[in-house]
Amino acid sequence: MNENKRIAFNSVIIYLRLCVVSLISIILSRVVLDALGVSDFGLYNVVGGIVLLLNVINSSMTSTTYRYLAFEIGKKENGNPNKIFNTSRIIHLAFAALIVLVGEPLGELYIINYLNVASESIPDAQFVFRLSIIAAAINTIFVPNQGLLVAYEKFRATALIDIISNLVKLGLILLFIYSDTNRIRLYSIIMLSYTVINSLAYYMYCKKYHNDVVACSLNKDRRMYKEMVSFSSWTLFGAFANVGKSQGSVIIINYFFGTIINAAYAVARQVEVFIMMFARSLGSAAVPQTTKSFSAGDLQRSISIT
Repeated sequence: MNENKRIAFNSVIIYLRLCVVSLISIILSRVVLDALGVSDFGLYNVVGGIVLLLNVINSSMTSTTYRYLAFEIGKKENGNPNKIFNTSRIIHLAFAALIVLVGEPLGELYIINYLNVASESIPDAQFVFRLSIIAAAINTIFVPNQGLLVAYEKFRATALIDIISNLVKLGLILLFIYSDTNRIRLYSIIMLSYTVINSLAYYMYCKKYHNDVVACSLNKDRRMYKEMVSFSSWTLFGAFANVGKSQGSVIIINYFFGTIINAAYAVARQVEVFIMMFARSLGSAAVPQTTKSFSAGDLQRSISIT
């Protein structure tokens, strides 16, 4: 397929995925709101917001991973994607450990001392937070696999994985509304299961089709670790600002108004997220080819794509 046509085709795939995933998410938000009730729905979004604040580094590393991988792939026989992948894997394992070690005590401190919720809901909040921390750590560990598929422009594969994972989540949640157990805890378990399924699907695909890249090896070049972390720091500014605006608002709203207003904000925020996802996805299909053309020495094509 012509490279330019591939960008157009991948753009269509990305938007189809966004449409399906957004539709599923809209259906789920209504089902979950009815099943949990307004207060517990707001509580889950507050606790989830704490985890997102702690997980801000992860979002900046995602773009760093596929940028470096795409650069190496663009070098063709002179590149070494395996070295980049394993460097990224070690960095993300360290970040996952940091999320657990730092996030757990900070989250517990916030929940016990500052969370604006009825005292009988504190144990539920702690349970939800712990599972959310585990989910964040798992997602962080498997970020390099997602970055690898983006670098290789396997957008059909990522779309299929995300759609199937969301359909599984939809099925589980439709079943949980008939449960008589503690629903907010069960919902947290379902969301953790979704994270595990999605992450394992990315891992298995990469293992099957790109085993030469994901094969384990230890990169002892400290300069590479430093370079990748340093590069990600530039995107970290925007990541902190974006997460601070959205999830920081969740915590402030909870402090002054409680979980019911949090529930209203969560619904409104979800609509905003869908709109921003569509806007930001406009050029995502072109990014890998822009980087590959540059690393291959074809500066004119890189500029032309941009």
